[in-house]
Amino acid sequence: MAQLTRKEFEREYGVDLLPYSTSDVKIGEIMDWEGLIFQSLDFKNYTIADVFEIPESEIVALNNELKNVAFENASFPNMVINSGINNESDLQIPGINLNLAGKVEASKVKQFSFKGVKSKRLTGPIRRKIVKELEVLKEKNFTRYKERIRNFLIIETLFYATEIQIDIEKNGALNLTAELSAMGLSDNDLSVDNSSSTTSSYTVKNINCPFAAELVRGKQF
Repeated sequence: MAQLTRKEFEREYGVDLLPYSTSDVKIGEIMDWEGLIFQSLDFKNYTIADVFEIPESEIVALNNELKNVAFENASFPNMVINSGINNESDLQIPGINLNLAGKVEASKVKQFSFKGVKSKRLTGPIRRKIVKELEVLKEKNFTRYKERIRNFLIIETLFYATEIQIDIEKNGALNLTAELSAMGLSDNDLSVDNSSSTTSSYTVKNINCPFAAELVRGKQF
């Protein structure tokens, strides 16, 4: 199992951990970096299909295709972020929308583990369809393309984990069970291992939200 810092993971695999996520996130979503000093990724709340000048029914159909892209094996089946957790910005746990900032010291969080990683990729017939419509848009309405796609980031690949495990020092003064239960997780989706004398391990299963994405600038698509 790969054991990396957040930055090492992003550099090695060319992907970015998502700051937050929902089950509705799909391939083709538009994102961009926000902030002057401390930048973070942010969703622009539309997809590449939404920008095309085609009938609304075709936009809806294309967005459904983007959402229903089939899962495939990811380039990394398991991954551990086990160091480089140094500040509050590192305590946003992607995939389950859990933010531990202000609730526990960063040094008390030992690692996050992402297991059974699968991916969805923008490839094949649907990619060719997107490329075709993109070329039509550039020819007919370059201003719209420039303002909404060209300089933004497009999600090409999404990564999902069947399990996410969080290991926290027992003297970290945090009962993560309450935090996770408040998110509406069922007893079957949450388990706690306190067998270690120093660390509590919290495992969340049946996750429907992606935790990372591979992004491409619109002008390079």
